[in-house]
Amino acid sequence: MGNAKKWLPLYAILMVPLFLLSSCSNAGKAANSAASPVIEEAPEDEGIPIEQTEPEMQMPESTFFEEEPGLPVDDNNLLWIVEPTLEYDEIRFFRGVFGFIGYTTDYELYQIDVKTGEALREVPITGGWRTPYDYGYDPKTGTFYYNLEYDYYPEDGDTVIRESMDYVISVHEVEVFSGGGSGSGFNANPFYKAAIYANGKFVSDFIYDEVISGNKIARVRLNAKYAFADNTGELLTDFLFDEVSANSDSNIAVRKDGYWGFVDPSGNELIPYVFVDALSIDADSAFVKHNGKYGILDVAHTISAFRSGSG
Repeated sequence: MGNAKKWLPLYAILMVPLFLLSSCSNAGKAANSAASPVIEEAPEDEGIPIEQTEPEMQMPESTFFEEEPGLPVDDNNLLWIVEPTLEYDEIRFFRGVFGFIGYTTDYELYQIDVKTGEALREVPITGGWRTPYDYGYDPKTGTFYYNLEYDYYPEDGDTVIRESMDYVISVHEVEVFSGGGSGSGFNANPFYKAAIYANGKFVSDFIYDEVISGNKIARVRLNAKYAFADNTGELLTDFLFDEVSANSDSNIAVRKDGYWGFVDPSGNELIPYVFVDALSIDADSAFVKHNGKYGILDVAHTISAFRSGSG
């Protein structure tokens, strides 16, 4: 969810040092050649040596490993539970089995402790898992399905109703066309339109490009922008945000105009849009990337600091 990210294929990471080594070698050759001109003998009938100097190779200015710094902010206003020292290239959230996952530049994945930021265990790159509070629905049969590794499995409607009393649920429309039988999944055509399901009923039509479930607030996407909606389906904001974070119905991390900040459910700014990345852990804390490193921000006290104008 989320926070679009720029992951380069593994071969690109491996090729960069070779490219830099080759370029430096060529540049060195060019420099030596400039210091010692190359003498080529002219044809015998001309009889005059011709002095030629090879052009110096211009090393391209690489931005491959440059880290976007974020916007200036008074560090006195930023209060940390864990200082920004965590050695992850990126952190993402997966609702359900794994939670927060830290990626390294070596393409290793680790489940992260939300209190300390420490790696708990390595996570396999391959494999699938079920996402809770996210269902498919075939309107022709009135059947709910959950998705697991490309197959759809029927879900008991009473289970969905019960979950929807505590959560705003994401439901996307599907058309089941094959499969079935004990222990096997169904194939289905997802139509990529989603609806909000809460309190045992659909509270919106299938009109959204994406719905991200939440406790009492859904994040809904339309035409590449996100808004907030409540458990009656009413929009709480306009479609303002480029990305949104889950896990909190207040003090929500959102991205706008390229940077992350924090807003309330009505979209009012609480912490300015200054961060390269931010992921809400809960209403009071978040993983935030600041000066090239992740830390765990004390969101509640940082909001108070900005409101008081301290620092």
